Parts: sequence; structure tokens; C-alpha cells
Amino acid sequence: MLRYRIVTFNIAHGRGLSPFQGLHGRRRFQRNLQKISKLLDELKPDIVALQEIDEKLALERQLRSPQLPECAC
Repeated sequence: MLRYRIVTFNIAHGRGLSPFQGLHGRRRFQRNLQKISKLLDELKPDIVALQEIDEKLALERQLRSPQLPECAC
């Protein structure tokens, strides 16, 4: 039987654990995305489903569309 590791993760627009969107600078936002990427690398999933990565947010526009770092998933 084939087995797959499936990971689903609500990345909360990259803001980390803060409930406040848009109150953090670009550096913190990028650091949060790096942490997400590292976690996905460690989990080594076959399939990843990310939620709340939409690009139409004021936060995303404010931070000029930083990209989620590539992982070796």
C-alpha cells in the first residue's frame, strides 16, 4: 500500500502568531516565512496544502509581495 505524508498549514498570511495584520515590518514577515519553509523541509511532506496565502491582502501589498521561500519538499 502506498503511503503519503500530507501537511495542511494555515500560514495566516505569514504574520506568525500575532493576531494583528500589518503591524510588523518586512523583516519579521520574511523571518516568519523562513520558519514556515524550514518546518516544511523538516516534515518532508509529499503533498502540502497552504491556507491564507492569498495575495489580495493589504498586508501583502504593504510588504510588496514577498515570496514564500522554496523548500526541498
